[in-house]
Amino acid sequence: MIFRRIKAHVEKENWFAVGIDFAIVVVGVFIGLQVANWNEVRSENERVASQLASFRAELILARDYFVAAQAYLDDRIEGVATLRHRLEQDDDFPEEEFNPLVASAVRGDSFNMAFRGYEELTTTGAISKITDARLRDLLHQWDAQLTFINNTDVVIADIRANLVTPAVLYGTNFANALQTDGRYSDFTVANRFEFDIEDIRANRTLDGALAYQQVQTKLQLNTINDFIATTEALIVALGEKDT
Repeated sequence: MIFRRIKAHVEKENWFAVGIDFAIVVVGVFIGLQVANWNEVRSENERVASQLASFRAELILARDYFVAAQAYLDDRIEGVATLRHRLEQDDDFPEEEFNPLVASAVRGDSFNMAFRGYEELTTTGAISKITDARLRDLLHQWDAQLTFINNTDVVIADIRANLVTPAVLYGTNFANALQTDGRYSDFTVANRFEFDIEDIRANRTLDGALAYQQVQTKLQLNTINDFIATTEALIVALGEKDT
């Protein structure tokens, strides 16, 4: 209808009216674009808020896993420390006490922690939309700690596969040790070699491998402790953003 009015005003050479009509058209287009932009921004903000809420829920559910990871690493560190301490002493170290400790030393589980909610935030570019500087800093710190934990996983697995396991296989009666693990006792045959604790104590390669594993595991535990603290701060910050 506006274009018919413009045409009529042009035919009558009413240029003032034509100017007003054009101004109305321009203002209308501008308002339409602004409304579209506002709707797009609102939709984007709602999407980011939904992703952040999902990520927060994922972190809350992961709390139990973090506690289990702490307990597992504490147990690994204590087990290797006890084994090395007993090997350093001159007192009796009977085979039935040695075997469970050396079997535990080669046991290892990988964390390889991944969070789908955080991956979604990064792949969709939602993180770049977060304007809260403190929240962005927490996310950056959390991501750096997670990366370090997963990288240390690789290092520890490499130490176990290439240092600890070969040293245990060649330096101990590992078949006997493995029988102390209920998962394998039914098919593991005890070896025929005599248990010689003094020979094991003199094995520098074994001691070095165990010490290296102990240090790396302690480093990973320290990082997980920091990671848990950062996660808790992140949960609080994300909760405050929702309110």
